[in-house]
Amino acid sequence: MSKEILTEEEMLRELRRYIKQNYGTQTAYADELKVSCNLVSEVVLGKRRPPKYMLNDIGLKKVVTVTYEPLQPGE
Repeated sequence: MSKEILTEEEMLRELRRYIKQNYGTQTAYADELKVSCNLVSEVVLGKRRPPKYMLNDIGLKKVVTVTYEPLQPGE
């Protein structure tokens, strides 16, 4: 994987590819991590943010950017 910023969907594609290539199934990956299949499924479906250890497995880290904008009238 190249050094580039990934969108959330790109990160999820990379995670799914990693799981399939290295474990075959989400169940096998969950067993290896000693977490529930439900947790892995929710992450892969984008319903839950991946924990740091899953990101580490695919060579990524989460970067949070904060931006500010002017108040709109009435806010």
